[in-house]
Amino acid sequence: MILVGQYDSPFVRRVAVTLHHYHLRFERNRLSVFHPAMVEINPMMRVPSLIIDGGETLYDSGAIIDYLDEMVGPHKALTPRNGDERRQILQAIAMATGSMEKTISVVYERHFHAP
Repeated sequence: MILVGQYDSPFVRRVAVTLHHYHLRFERNRLSVFHPAMVEINPMMRVPSLIIDGGETLYDSGAIIDYLDEMVGPHKALTPRNGDERRQILQAIAMATGSMEKTISVVYERHFHAP
């Protein structure tokens, strides 16, 4: 597997931490979202992307972690497969990732669209 993105992204770090937690081997491609080659990996030009064995590319940290949870099976998965606990965890994740997205938007706006 190849994790695409730089660790300055909290979403890339989230996937990397999960990969390490599961003791899954992976390579890193430190490609920036600003590099023209990114569009070939992810047409949305966002990170993280995970290129899995066989060449398929997964996008979005949530989708990638869901895939990793499936890989390790329900007894090792960080996210429960169903029930109240799953919904509570997914709600907490949605709040955290939503907050990160808002913060990143502010940073981009200040650095790349400054008056």
